[in-house]
Amino acid sequence: QLENEYFTSFKFIRIDDINTKEIWKTKFSKNPKIEVYSHKFEGFISLYSIDKISIFYYRTYQIYEDTLDVSPFNWLSPVAFDAILDKLVDGAILILDGEDPEIGYKVPWSDLWKEKYHKDFVYKERNFSYIGEFGGRYDKMKVWKVDFIKSKA
Repeated sequence: QLENEYFTSFKFIRIDDINTKEIWKTKFSKNPKIEVYSHKFEGFISLYSIDKISIFYYRTYQIYEDTLDVSPFNWLSPVAFDAILDKLVDGAILILDGEDPEIGYKVPWSDLWKEKYHKDFVYKERNFSYIGEFGGRYDKMKVWKVDFIKSKA
């Protein structure tokens, strides 16, 4: 669907060599080390190499030497956001700067960037729960948890 939206094909790109793996030490006795995988590439192309996402981090605006610059790709647009949701695991975490991505119209996930009041919401059989925020004035990030809604069958 992403390829159709942007009228191009990404099959020629070798994505397997852009992933990095790090081992982080923690303060927890049960999990003294965790594996962290990073996927760094231009925009949504890296999404093709990812099977599951447990943490998605996105800044609408990037800070460069005291100036703000708009991110080159809008991950909160309908096609991109749905592609992310398809990869999220149950209980995944979204970390966003809470800035309006300037989509130009209201979408069901607009609560992700409302500045003052954050309301839990449901979209595509997933419950989005606002956890809180961290960071300072220029790097404040908002954290959301995404849980699958279990059917009562």
